[in-house]
Amino acid sequence: MSVKICFSSDLHGNCGHLRQILATAAAASCDVLILGGDLAPRGSGMGVDGPNLHPFLPHKDGKVDWESDQALTYMNKAYATQGRWFTETLVPLLAAQPIPTVCLFGNSDWGGLMPQCRRAASAASEAAGAPGRVRFVNGDGDLFMLHTLSADSGIPLASVAALSCSLVPVCAHKKKDWERCDTRDLRDTMARTPDMDPCGFASASLSAAAAAGNVETGQRGEEVSRDEKEPGVVRWRLHLTEAAARDHSIEAALDRLISRWWKQQTREEKLKDPLEQPGVGGGRGREEGQERRGGEGGGRGGEQ
Repeated sequence: MSVKICFSSDLHGNCGHLRQILATAAAASCDVLILGGDLAPRGSGMGVDGPNLHPFLPHKDGKVDWESDQALTYMNKAYATQGRWFTETLVPLLAAQPIPTVCLFGNSDWGGLMPQCRRAASAASEAAGAPGRVRFVNGDGDLFMLHTLSADSGIPLASVAALSCSLVPVCAHKKKDWERCDTRDLRDTMARTPDMDPCGFASASLSAAAAAGNVETGQRGEEVSRDEKEPGVVRWRLHLTEAAARDHSIEAALDRLISRWWKQQTREEKLKDPLEQPGVGGGRGREEGQERRGGEGGGRGGEQ
């Protein structure tokens, strides 16, 4: 037996499409739904209620003037719009259906919204009587378990480890929360210089930095402007340096995630070995192993 997973991404706020996905997942008796990024509407709602993303913004030399005050205002309104959509539309919709859902942010989703999304997901899941039914995983790299549970006993019949990551290469996209150098070798990133722009916007809140895994300003990027009274969006410029590539590139993040997985596998193997288990007869070791595994994944299809 295997875990049956329904995967989709790039909703961009299209709830009609999401309802079709949910119906397909239910009809196929899937154990879990994974939404793999770019979930919320972009800007003023492109992808849902408009063909043009920013026709009303000032232009310079035939292109949008992203240095204008109107552009910063536009991005802050978009941030607020996304926050409302996540907490008032997406989370209640997912919590109301029976299939557990794992949500991953994409580079169109503001990292600063992660804490409020997690709070909303926890509250909605609890209200539905299914704790952990909706969860948001860490975009900087996360490891969790997905399960098929027995309908009678709730015992896992099949499990699979999942690794997730929201990070993307530096590009011309204006949202910079999830952008990193490609590899530990800065030359790989700089080879794409004509096709990228290190300047844009990032979530202003300190909670955004924690949720997205952003590092210190000197390594991750340079904060160009900030309004302490409005924890929305700030102008941001990424630092493309050897140190940033070495320590905080996508390659480095994936290596850390894989290393974490191997360490967890090693711990679990040791717990299965009676010679490695503390206590008489290995009893304590087995109990600790059960608790650790429950903390990593938990529940039907990834519920915690």
